[in-house]
Amino acid sequence: MTSPHLPIFEPLVLPDADSEEWGPHQIGGSTSVSGIPGDLISLVDGYRNVRVCDFSQQGKRIRDMQAAQGYNRGRVSATPSEEEDKGFQLVDTSSAPRKHHVNKYSQPRWQDHRNNRYQQQHQHQRDGRYQRGGRTGGGRQQSAYQQGWGRGQGVARGIKDWSVSPNPDWQLVRELPFTLLAKAHVDPKNVAYEDLVWCGTGLKAYEKTYDRVSPKLTKSLKQYPDIAFYNVSTGQDPVIEQLLTNQPVAKGQNVTVACTDSVLSVMMAANRSVYSWDLVITRLDNTILIDTREGSNLDMLTVNETSSEPPATHPGEGEGANTEAFNTVYKVGEEATCINQNLTVQASHTLADGRKENEYPNPFDQRDEDEDEVEEEEEALPPSNVAYRYRKVDLPRVPEESKSRNISMIVRTEVDAYVPQPEGQEPVYAKIRALNEIPSTQQQKQPWRSSLESQKGAVLATEVHNNAFKLGRWVASALLAGTNVFKLGYVTRARMNDPFHHSLLS
Repeated sequence: MTSPHLPIFEPLVLPDADSEEWGPHQIGGSTSVSGIPGDLISLVDGYRNVRVCDFSQQGKRIRDMQAAQGYNRGRVSATPSEEEDKGFQLVDTSSAPRKHHVNKYSQPRWQDHRNNRYQQQHQHQRDGRYQRGGRTGGGRQQSAYQQGWGRGQGVARGIKDWSVSPNPDWQLVRELPFTLLAKAHVDPKNVAYEDLVWCGTGLKAYEKTYDRVSPKLTKSLKQYPDIAFYNVSTGQDPVIEQLLTNQPVAKGQNVTVACTDSVLSVMMAANRSVYSWDLVITRLDNTILIDTREGSNLDMLTVNETSSEPPATHPGEGEGANTEAFNTVYKVGEEATCINQNLTVQASHTLADGRKENEYPNPFDQRDEDEDEVEEEEEALPPSNVAYRYRKVDLPRVPEESKSRNISMIVRTEVDAYVPQPEGQEPVYAKIRALNEIPSTQQQKQPWRSSLESQKGAVLATEVHNNAFKLGRWVASALLAGTNVFKLGYVTRARMNDPFHHSLLS
């Protein structure tokens, strides 16, 4: 008697010996294994062998063997329903390695600054209180330095990011490494200077009482919102345009270059620069104009650019993440620019014999413009007493290079004041600049109020290291202007959390 629950073995039909076939015949054309007896529950569609077990206990070897056997049975019986097993995944149940807790303050400091190395350009929101002088209304807080003539506008600028993204289609003409720039040298004895024209409203004398300023006898730095400070580009300077027109056209091996002392000093101190910048060079035959791009970082002074602890780019960055908004790199740069503008006016005065008059008035004075050209809400302000000294500089040819040319440069330089001399002697011109102190996170660093009295040389050495590029620009600009006296002041905040009021310490 045959049980209905058990499969029936059918006799296998073997091929004849003379036949070319080998093995049993196919039955019904099906290759299913449903006719083979075995674990019936594993063959039923929709059922699987399920075992409840604790994978965290001992017996891992036996557990793996059982799992492997069950997996193989499932693969055999899963022929009708392989789609259901696609979502099945093996899970790693081994315990994860224990993570040791690391204090965030004990991590290497370079991790905090690695994302600050290449910052994306962002919109710099200017605070009107930082801007002294100007022609706009609303308290006349925006200076002509920052708005007139299109210089220093609030354009998105990067610090260490590329100021201009390189194009792969550009052709490399020549590469100048910093090591080569550091070795570049021109003997000053072979450089010929010639004064072309003096412009300005009248140069004032340097106030000698400022030489007696000390940390115990400080002077409060004043603000001059009623004075306009200009920083006109080379291409927009009407005097340079007129001088180029009157000069003989350069031909052959002669080249005429026009620029300002601000631009030329940047190239002279380029090997000390850290932040990104670029220059715009325009060539017309043998005449070359060198200028800064609109909104360039070069239009604003930097603070601690070459320091190991430079100012943060955004609030909340830097050591301790407690950087205030007015201590970021852009704000302290504007603060330094305004300090130098105000000190130039404050440290000069008019003597009894009057000012030292120049040949021509200030070419950038907008008070003589027609009223129709000036907007109603704008008010023209008197310019500062800076004298513009246009000079012709003839550079010698480089004997080592056969392709060197005769270069004649027309440079607009600035003179801040003159030092009175006894009658009959030539006048001595002066350049007035100031370094400003900002808060530091270094605990061992002493404030200037306590260190300038006894360690003035050490403070100067530290500032030369922290502001090598800025000081290099100032020295080069003073040499180009022909100033024999360079006055360097030390300015600090009245309170470290107040960037609007300052004191002159020395």
